[in-house]
Amino acid sequence: MVQLRCCTVRKGEVSQVMIFKKMYLFLGLMLLILVFSGCDPSATSKDDYYKSTKSTNLSQEGIERLHIGSNKYDVTKLFGKPTSIELVSEPKSEYFSYGKSKNNYDLDFRIVKNAVTSYTLYTEKYGSSKGIRVGSSKNDVIKAYGNNYYKRNDTGAKVYGYFDKVNKLNLEFSIESNEVIGIQLLAYDYSKNDNH
Repeated sequence: MVQLRCCTVRKGEVSQVMIFKKMYLFLGLMLLILVFSGCDPSATSKDDYYKSTKSTNLSQEGIERLHIGSNKYDVTKLFGKPTSIELVSEPKSEYFSYGKSKNNYDLDFRIVKNAVTSYTLYTEKYGSSKGIRVGSSKNDVIKAYGNNYYKRNDTGAKVYGYFDKVNKLNLEFSIESNEVIGIQLLAYDYSKNDNH
């Protein structure tokens, strides 16, 4: 027969220990839910920076001859048939992705009501209007676009962003280890956003 010996615990102490265990279990589960639902607790919304960030002229931004607001048929005319098309129901939109395969994109376009509302560059194949590409340094970004940027965290990467408040555009550079790993340009109208 094996007998286990444990410390003596009074009745009131047991309930306090159980409360702490339940609280830690609850907090741990909430953190796991946030992580697995794609919510990064350290992520900051770009709306938080809109008012305090000075405007930067982004009117020349585009990829090849396409700009925010270009027609989706101009996209297929210039780039051909997409490698992948993803339909999203809420908000209703389409993503036209181009690259070597469905798992290896160079860029994608978000299309809403037949117009380009954003595009994202994933490789060095394409660049911004000022020559910034995936692989450029953070200093290259600041040298090209100036000091009127905001900095935020998003899913582990530092994001350096610029607002064009006149043309309602937002340009963001995702940076890891001082190197650009992604570029996104999107239509951005702060006045239509519900988060302020």
